[in-house]
Amino acid sequence: MDDRLAKKKEIVLIKPRIIEKQYLGASHVCDSILQDMGTNAVLTHRTLEYKARLVGRTLEEAYRDGKKVVIVIDEAHLLRPEALLALKRIYEFEVGFKKLLSIILVGQQGLARQLKSNFELAEVSQRVDLYELGSLNGAVGAYIEHKLSRAGLNGAGKDIFDKSAFKAIGDRADTPLSVNNLASLAL
Repeated sequence: MDDRLAKKKEIVLIKPRIIEKQYLGASHVCDSILQDMGTNAVLTHRTLEYKARLVGRTLEEAYRDGKKVVIVIDEAHLLRPEALLALKRIYEFEVGFKKLLSIILVGQQGLARQLKSNFELAEVSQRVDLYELGSLNGAVGAYIEHKLSRAGLNGAGKDIFDKSAFKAIGDRADTPLSVNNLASLAL
C-alpha cells in the first residue's frame, strides 16, 4: 500500500522509524513529520510546544501546496495511550474544517481492543474507523499463491506446496500472519 501512496506526488507519506514503538511519543511523532516533510529546522533541545507549532505550520503549508499528508504507523498495537492521544491532538490541526493529516494505524487485535475498552482513549476511538481483518476462511492456498506471485514466483505455489500442504497450513493457521509464519517454516 505505502509504495502506491509514495508514488503519488500529491501525497506525503510519513513513517516513524522508531524501533521500539512502545516508546513512541508526541515528540517522536512531531520529529517524524518534520523530517519526512523535509523541514530543515534544528529540533534538538526544542520543546514539544515548539515542535507542535512547527508541525502545524508545515502541515498548513503542505495543504496550501495541494499535498495530502498521511502518517502510517505499523505495529501500532504497541503504542501507549499517551501516543494515541498525541496523534489525535495532531489530527485536530486543520484549516477551516479541513483536516491537515490522515492517520493509518496498523496493528494486531490488541489495538482494536485497546481503542474499544480503554476509557482514556474514548476521544480517539470516537474519531477512528476500525477495520479488522478476519481469517482467510479457507483461502489459504490462494493467499500463499498471491504471496509467491508478489515475490516473482507466479504460479509456483503448486510446485512448491502440494494441496495437502495448503490444507495442513490452513488447519493450523487462518490469519495472514500465522499463515506466513507456517509457510516460511515449511519452506
